[in-house]
Amino acid sequence: MKKIILLAALALGSFVNAQDITVITQGNGGVINDGDSFTYNTLWSLQQESLGKLNFRVANNTEETLNIQVRVDEITNSDGTNVQMCFGICLAEIEVGEFYPGFNYGIAAGETSQVGDHFANGNAGIDTSSDVVYKLTFVKMSEDEQPLEDLVTFTYKYSPTAGLTEIAALTNIGIAISNTIVTNQINLTATTAASLQLFNVNGQVVKTYAINAGTQTIDASAIATGVYVAKFTTEDNKTSSVRIVKN
Repeated sequence: MKKIILLAALALGSFVNAQDITVITQGNGGVINDGDSFTYNTLWSLQQESLGKLNFRVANNTEETLNIQVRVDEITNSDGTNVQMCFGICLAEIEVGEFYPGFNYGIAAGETSQVGDHFANGNAGIDTSSDVVYKLTFVKMSEDEQPLEDLVTFTYKYSPTAGLTEIAALTNIGIAISNTIVTNQINLTATTAASLQLFNVNGQVVKTYAINAGTQTIDASAIATGVYVAKFTTEDNKTSSVRIVKN
């Protein structure tokens, strides 16, 4: 099963609002900026825990302990069940307007929240042909668990048809990619010579490859775990991009 994560907003800034926190996406060291949107076309499950999972850690940039919770602002096409909201503890069900984990998650000055925090969706939707959408906000809380300031808001979307247009566009320029979830190699077939550039979530080129006509395997074993945009450019200057995930 393929997984394509589409990062709809790749802002370069690392801090938001009063720069109280940085929300780090685990694996590639990118950040979740205020307003970012993440789209998955696979469902999370206990049997396939790496699919549909947005990992994160919250870094405290201040000189005092911050109390943080996550507020659920919107849920579309879902009853809030069959999810994983892991922030301090893991919960399998969420509701609009509620704060999670339900108590203050204290992060000491200069420290970062624990490894393993994440949000994942295993809910196929009330209407299984439509997108499932969650809008979530990291909120600074008072000692008595009252909201003080919204810090970072992001959107998580499950879209069963996400990424199909990217694959089709790639095929149109003569490139057929066999796997968008990558462990050690990218398998593809090209009808023409081309170049391949891998961009990280901050828009930086991390690797460039030469593509020959025919079926071939690209060694990606040295690439760090994370989400990348693979941009192909053919000899006649046609270009197309597809999102890939390196496990």
